[in-house]
Amino acid sequence: MSKTSPSTDRRRKARREAEEEKSALLEEAPVDIVHTDLKGRITYVNQRFESDSGYSRREVIGKKNGFQLEWFPVGTLKFLAERMVARLEGSPASTGKPSSNARTDDASGLN
Repeated sequence: MSKTSPSTDRRRKARREAEEEKSALLEEAPVDIVHTDLKGRITYVNQRFESDSGYSRREVIGKKNGFQLEWFPVGTLKFLAERMVARLEGSPASTGKPSSNARTDDASGLN
């Protein structure tokens, strides 16, 4: 059985503590946080999302294309999609904002 060095143990402990701190920050954030994978499946929501949306984690985790729940107007979704594509292609993300008429669009037709 091999033993780990003290420096390896310290790094593991520091990494574990950093993960715990990040998890607490996400959970207790004063804003809704929803994470999706590149296929559009919801992989994480925080407590604030649950209280604001009325959806439980069990209801949304694993669901595909959570944006169809009309949480965002079409203009905002287009803006976010363009930013994601640019970032995946290595371009700097745009600092522009979604169009001002985005709130009037209907998001129900997205796929």
